[in-house]
Amino acid sequence: MNQGYFRVAAVAPAVSVAGTDANAEAIIQTAAVVAASGAELAVFPELSITAYTCGDLFHNSTLLNSARLALAKIITASASFPTMTMVVGMPLQANGMLFNCAVFLGAGRPVAVVPKTYLPNYNEFYEQRWFASGEKSGAMPSEVELCGFNVPFGTDIIVSVNGVKVAAEICEDLWSPLPPSSTLSLSGAEVIVNLSASDDLIGKYDYLVGLIKQQSARCVAGYVYSSAGFGESTTDMAFDAKG
Repeated sequence: MNQGYFRVAAVAPAVSVAGTDANAEAIIQTAAVVAASGAELAVFPELSITAYTCGDLFHNSTLLNSARLALAKIITASASFPTMTMVVGMPLQANGMLFNCAVFLGAGRPVAVVPKTYLPNYNEFYEQRWFASGEKSGAMPSEVELCGFNVPFGTDIIVSVNGVKVAAEICEDLWSPLPPSSTLSLSGAEVIVNLSASDDLIGKYDYLVGLIKQQSARCVAGYVYSSAGFGESTTDMAFDAKG
C-alpha cells in the first residue's frame, strides 16, 4: 500500500488450451508489465496455467504434471517482482482428488492455495466431472506441497499483501447464495479476488457487473475480477475477458 492506495491489476493474457509452457510465458510477460506500472497485486483468470476449456484432459497426468512445472517457472520469475503478489489458476491434485485452485505467489515462493467451493454442473458447465469441491470437510488437507514448499491450503485463507488483507474465491463461488467472500470479509478480508472463466451470453455481462458491485458493497471490500478470454476453446462457450 502506498499513501493509502493499493494498486491492483486484473489481467487476462491470451491462453493456449493445454499449452502450459506458453501460458506460463504469457503470465510472466504480463506480470512484468503490470509490476512496472506499480501494481501490488495481479490477478489472472481461472485455470490460467492450463486454460479453462481443457475438458477431459484434466484427467491426464501429463497435463497436471506440466501445470506444476509451469507454476515453478512462474514462481521463479516472481522473484523479479518482489513487491507484487500474483494469483494464478491451476488444477491441483491433493489427497487423491483434483481441485480447481487459485494460487497466491510472490517473491520467489508460493504463499497459499485456495480451492473452488461451488462447481457449476448445469447447461454448458461440467465441472463436477473433473473437480472436487473445496468444502469436502474431513477429506481436505491443510497443506499441499508445491515446488518444494509446504503451502497452506483451504477456503478460509486470508493473505497479507503489503499490509492489505486479501482473500480469493473462484467464478461460480460469487454466483452462489452464500459466496465464500461473505465469510472471508467477516474474518477481516479487505480485498476479494475472483479468478473466473465466465462465458459470454446475451445480457450476462450487465448482470455480472451488478453482482460484483453488490458483493463488494455487502462485504465492504474491494473486488478484483479477472475472466478468461482469447484462446479458450469455443466448443460449448465463448469468452471475451470482460471483468
